Amino acid sequence: MRHALRTAILRRFPTQEDAALVLRMHSTRLSKILRGRATPTPDEVRRLIEVLGVSVDVVMAVEPRPATRPGPASRPTAAAADARGIAVRA
Repeated sequence: MRHALRTAILRRFPTQEDAALVLRMHSTRLSKILRGRATPTPDEVRRLIEVLGVSVDVVMAVEPRPATRPGPASRPTAAAADARGIAVRA
């Protein structure tokens, strides 16, 4: 989530929808940008910088996502491998 960008928007506009109108983008597009689900186009970056008075670093900053736990091992079990004729190391 782009907290600094969201903070800049809410300081200038009462709602995210109001910001989207002035920025000439759909509110769902702005929401996706703020959640890191979409990357703003160069034109959207320019409008965000001009309207909000923030730097490109604020607009493009993406916070690292939390690490995920590794899933189950992808190695086949000995029985499954044997059934498919695959040699499995012990």
